[in-house]
Amino acid sequence: MDSKADRIERGQPTQCTHQYIATMTSLPYGDPSSFARLLIGCIILLFIYGGNQTLHALQTEKPASDNRESEDSPISTDDPSSKTVVNPDEPEVAEKQTINAETQQTELIKDVLLIVGASGTPEYESDFLKCEKLWRDLATTSGARYHVIGLDESKQQTQPTTNSAVNDLAALQQKIEGMSGGGDNPLWIVLIGHGTYTRGVAKFNLRGPDVSAEELKSQLDKVTRPTIVLNFSSSSGPFINAISGENRVVVTATKSGEEQNYSRFGGFFTESILDPTADLDHDDQVSVLEAFLAASARTRAYYDSENRIMTEHALLDDNGDQLGTPSNFFRGIRATKKTKAGTIPDGRRSSRQTLSKPQDSLTLSPAQRAERDRYEIALDEITQRREILSEQEYLEELEAVLVPLSTIYEQGSNLKIRVIGDQTE
Repeated sequence: MDSKADRIERGQPTQCTHQYIATMTSLPYGDPSSFARLLIGCIILLFIYGGNQTLHALQTEKPASDNRESEDSPISTDDPSSKTVVNPDEPEVAEKQTINAETQQTELIKDVLLIVGASGTPEYESDFLKCEKLWRDLATTSGARYHVIGLDESKQQTQPTTNSAVNDLAALQQKIEGMSGGGDNPLWIVLIGHGTYTRGVAKFNLRGPDVSAEELKSQLDKVTRPTIVLNFSSSSGPFINAISGENRVVVTATKSGEEQNYSRFGGFFTESILDPTADLDHDDQVSVLEAFLAASARTRAYYDSENRIMTEHALLDDNGDQLGTPSNFFRGIRATKKTKAGTIPDGRRSSRQTLSKPQDSLTLSPAQRAERDRYEIALDEITQRREILSEQEYLEELEAVLVPLSTIYEQGSNLKIRVIGDQTE
């Protein structure tokens, strides 16, 4: 059997590593501080795997005899003395420079496609136009590319002139097809308007032919990029059953097609995504999940204040199970109830989707952020299966996720960490 020193030398886990993982992952699911503590632990775990060494953070001084940084040590760009002099003509150096140049793009290029439906009356038209302006301003502020369907741009109105032959359905299909690609860059589709539900078919009302849930699904099936669909219309619930899928977030204003009264959830959602008080995890940006939770609370408060029966119950789906989750299933930003199928609860993907620019101190490329999200989702899935895994299987699966996850965070960190000394249990 290998000695502890042999295992450390090869970067293999020791008993203290397993004990550390078990401790960090035994934190209660739903505790707001648990995930943050786990990620901090990931960084420490990275250096446990670093070899015959002990972590000593934030030490930037370098021994005089050491005239070169190790390949694994991050270089502080603020300290000229810490830079390594290299020959840029060397193949390995040129390759690293190319990789570094690629990772300088730290922001995703987002597209916002807003569809304003047929209003029917001046009162609703005013509400729709107000909501559209807020989304336009948000897209401009966040640097997203903004596209709108359903407005007469010259008059800023939702109703076509008497002699106009308007077909917004064709325009919608063309737009989605044109934006189907895009890698990891998210596509936001926001529907503001009325909906109908007749003979089991849910539709969103457009100028000209309406679009059904199945027709929208047919178009979205061609989209390969992450997609966020926000349907703020009445009778929108069946859209979750139709368009829910992998790498997709869907929010509807109602839980079924039978909730046919005018929905106010969309207005509250739009206000919430712009409201800093909706930021539950205090990361200086409001995610889809946070806006959903805030808007649901404001919708309930509206009906209570009007002493009216609540006729709309919003749902969110981001795990692809086509079911949706109401806001009362969440405590903070964590779902507190398990799904019947045992799948990962809704909320994980939507908590990562925001129109705000990244506010954290990490300098990650879009590809790195997408990879980080995948590892964090995998971590949740492992946690969900903890009861059916043996301790050894559980620890091995955690190692396979935590080590690369901590590497991503280390690569995106601006801290310079020096590792010295001997590893001891």
